[in-house]
Amino acid sequence: MDKKDDSQLKVLASQLEGQVCKELRPVKKYYQLMVFAGVFSAEARINRYPVPDPKTALIIIDIILSEFRQMGNDDCLFSLQYKDDLDEDWKDWQGKGGHSICEYEINENFIMIPPI
Repeated sequence: MDKKDDSQLKVLASQLEGQVCKELRPVKKYYQLMVFAGVFSAEARINRYPVPDPKTALIIIDIILSEFRQMGNDDCLFSLQYKDDLDEDWKDWQGKGGHSICEYEINENFIMIPPI
């Protein structure tokens, strides 16, 4: 084996090691809460906010909805999306039974309650 073959083997081994490490490491999930404000007006807009988990997203949704209701305005829709280290595209989050984040409620102990 000459030096050229040896260096090619080292490059291949390095690539293989990187791929194995990538596949064995824990996969981190990322979430984003999408807030569609002014959906029934000409000033509709979408805002995206990173959130650590679905429970936090639901707490934020609950706060936003209570504030909007106090102002007499509920012109707001929500969606939760997720992706992980291996995904390139965001996907719509679904909880148990395929329910969206807006179908859940949260109680005073911050426990997510799925729809019945």
